[in-house]
Amino acid sequence: MQAIPDPPSLQQVFQVITDAASQNFVVAQAASTTLDSYKGTPGFYQSVQLVALERNLPLDVRKMAIFQFKNGVPGQWRRGQLYPESIKQNIRARMFGFFDEPDDIIAQTNAIAVAKICRIDYPRYWPDLGTQLLEVITTNSQAVYASADPNPNSCLALRRSLTVLNQVMKELSSGKVPTLTAGFQVLIQQLHEPLLALFNKASEVFANGLTLENLACDDKLNHIRISHLSFKCLVKGVTFLWQRSRVKGFEGSEAVRAFFEVAVDRFFNFSNLRIGLFQQNINPNLINSPTQSHLARHVRTYGKYFRKTQVFSVARFVKLPKCQELVFYYWDKVVQVSNLPTAAIQDSDQVIYPIRFITQALSIFKDSVAQWSPSRQSDDSAILNKGFVEEAVQLIITRLLLLDEEDLEKWSEDPEEWINIEESDSDAWEFGVRPCAERVLMTLSNQYGDYVTPLISSYLGQVVANPATDFPSILRKEALYCAVGRCAHRLRDITGFDGWISQSLTAEALDPNPNYRIVKRRIAWLFGRWFAEGNATDSRAKVYEVLVHLIQTEEGSDAVVRLTAATALKDCVNSVSFDGPTFFPYMPIAVPALLNLLGSAESQDAKKRVLRSLNVIIEAAREQIVPLLGDIINAITVLWQQPDADIPLRAEMMTTVSNLVRSSKEHSAPMSPVAAILIRECFSPGLDVQMDEDAIELWLIVLRNSLRNLNPAVPDLFELLPSAIGLLGSNLDLLGPICQIMESYILLDCPRVLQMQALPLHKAFLEVYQRALLTNIKDMLSVANLMVQLAPSSLWAEAMHTSQFFAKLLASLIEDKSKNDNTLVLVEVINLFARMILQDSAVFVQLVVLSSDVLGKPADYLMNGFLDQWWAKFDNIVDAPRRKLVALATAELLATGNSEIIDRISSSEAFNIWLDVLGELKEAMSQRPGDDEQECVVPPVIIRCEV
Repeated sequence: MQAIPDPPSLQQVFQVITDAASQNFVVAQAASTTLDSYKGTPGFYQSVQLVALERNLPLDVRKMAIFQFKNGVPGQWRRGQLYPESIKQNIRARMFGFFDEPDDIIAQTNAIAVAKICRIDYPRYWPDLGTQLLEVITTNSQAVYASADPNPNSCLALRRSLTVLNQVMKELSSGKVPTLTAGFQVLIQQLHEPLLALFNKASEVFANGLTLENLACDDKLNHIRISHLSFKCLVKGVTFLWQRSRVKGFEGSEAVRAFFEVAVDRFFNFSNLRIGLFQQNINPNLINSPTQSHLARHVRTYGKYFRKTQVFSVARFVKLPKCQELVFYYWDKVVQVSNLPTAAIQDSDQVIYPIRFITQALSIFKDSVAQWSPSRQSDDSAILNKGFVEEAVQLIITRLLLLDEEDLEKWSEDPEEWINIEESDSDAWEFGVRPCAERVLMTLSNQYGDYVTPLISSYLGQVVANPATDFPSILRKEALYCAVGRCAHRLRDITGFDGWISQSLTAEALDPNPNYRIVKRRIAWLFGRWFAEGNATDSRAKVYEVLVHLIQTEEGSDAVVRLTAATALKDCVNSVSFDGPTFFPYMPIAVPALLNLLGSAESQDAKKRVLRSLNVIIEAAREQIVPLLGDIINAITVLWQQPDADIPLRAEMMTTVSNLVRSSKEHSAPMSPVAAILIRECFSPGLDVQMDEDAIELWLIVLRNSLRNLNPAVPDLFELLPSAIGLLGSNLDLLGPICQIMESYILLDCPRVLQMQALPLHKAFLEVYQRALLTNIKDMLSVANLMVQLAPSSLWAEAMHTSQFFAKLLASLIEDKSKNDNTLVLVEVINLFARMILQDSAVFVQLVVLSSDVLGKPADYLMNGFLDQWWAKFDNIVDAPRRKLVALATAELLATGNSEIIDRISSSEAFNIWLDVLGELKEAMSQRPGDDEQECVVPPVIIRCEV
């Protein structure tokens, strides 16, 4: 057992931490090495904690010490030799010494360290944690709120203790161990009421008498901080209870409901208070004050709590007290926002309506109205009437879906990045007002279709009848088209899509007006959405024509329009209503346009977007893509050679080449040289780790779609054969697909494979047999079996002997063991030997004789051992075709006239094999349909053995 080194002195610890905080890199690096050597010494982190706690030391040294303590002590805490219980108690007690720490970073880091140790010790080794924290919180809250002249240190200690409690509850709430969750529930019950009282008191003191004049004072800042921290602690406990309130007999449901009601009231108060301050023409200094920023964060935290509660169980959420008031309050703020300029709605706490506040409002409204739909109501009462729904839809379409100045500016500055964000289907929609409003509209359309569908249809009729002439009307048209696309599944039977295309959309898409690029982009997106929803149309040809036109470089277009059209074309081609004969005439224009767009795209994401569209078209076109092979190959070759092409882009290009080969089939010969280059580069250093599977897939597809090359001067994939064999013998991770590649090579031209690489191939077989797993060994033996069938023995026999592969198989069979002592492997070996015997029995016998020199055993011993296993393992062969194969091979062996084989006939083993197989054959023939009344006659077997 390794001896534990002696601990360093406190002075040594102080010096090494001081050096670690040095700005001199050499000194800091040496100190880091020393610190690593100290970590395994008893009580080291106790000394580090003492350094962090010493207020007279430089601040950067103390910060370095608390960082080292927080990062290191949890990993060593369970080591009883280094940290016995007495030292642990001292460390836990000193953690409370940071509760009056003036530096925020040190205090916050200590809070995280407390939480990490609490996760390990609570409740078994630290059962009084809740009592200790409650005592500090109670004592200091009384000093702050019950005293006429509160002590600033008490306020600081109260904030620090709440910070520690917040981190502890955050850590414990994520625990899954039953003991930990039970202890956390006890902690919640112990602290909920005192925290709720503190939260209410701090909230009232902050809100009472708040004016612009006292907004920036320290007292108001401290009170909003205390209110905020206590609320966060309460939320973590209540959320934990809410997630378990569905359990029958759970007693925390009433506490959850009561707190939710209190939170709603406080939210109304704080939100209105903040809005009122902005409406009083607040000056910039107060807007940027810490108090206002904390107030904004506090209001947003309420939204996070409401949203988290809703997401966990939206059906129960809408039944909570005052939930309906909360949802309508949020919607009222959305209505107010719609009438304000863009400057009032920013992703900042320094505006009256931060974007995150509005997105919270829309998200909560969206999921709640779905629960209030008529189909979910048990009676005829309707929470949302027709008038409200229509006003909400009108507000969304005419205000919230409009592109604003910031959108248009980003469109112009970086169109490719804008389109990536705009068409992202991830949960990012919750962070933007317009995407969030789109989801609200979709929900209203789904749940209140009888109200929403006719309204959108009427709006559409008005827009078609009155063409847009100015930029604002173009923006409104774009918003309406967005609404139609989002509700496409509801509008399929009402819109009159074919008439709309002929009357309006085609002309708008071909309009050279630069301002119409906004509508053009939305028209392309609309076509993609319409087809993606499975809506059929008789105007497919016109849709394909418009999209192909928009992909091209035309006047009044830009990268956003072209990329959107490319994606829309992919959606149309990939839809269930795709009509190939209608689309194929447009391919000679569409594919070059996509290749042109691919070459002009700047970002990797834009290029991948175009390639995905091209891949879908190639897959749908099949043989129709053959005339365009050359253009696509050239474009892919140029793109591959670009040094900035990242791994995902290269993987997309591999998919493109794979689809080309798969679609062109026997016409894919021109692809082989390009495929060979790509495959070889995928296995080069730097790419092999991430792209080897892509290369294997392409390799296999090309081989399976290749024809035998009758002209050796023409390059093909056989130049990669040595690489394939090298991978077969060395890469155990990819053995399965590599065996498939070797199988494809053998099926394509087995004699050529053996003429080129017979000996390396058999050496690779030997490596696989000795090192690989059972499944891979069986795959390899299947490949060898196929090789024996498709090539004469003159091409494989010598290599099989020289490589010692045959001798290894023979020895494993005779000794009745394989790498895994698995009979299944030996059955595969017998199957391979049977194929060899049927191919050339004389060569097989010669290989057995030659193996005597390799194995150091007499030839008669090897032959008799082989025959013993040949008979013994026959009953382990369950497949009828393989049993027949062994029976036929047995007859071939007898025909060799070998004396050992002839002598074994008298033991009746061979006859037993034949009789078993003939009996099975007779039974199978008797069970054929129509043969019931016919006598099954098996002809006699005559065996002539010439000696």
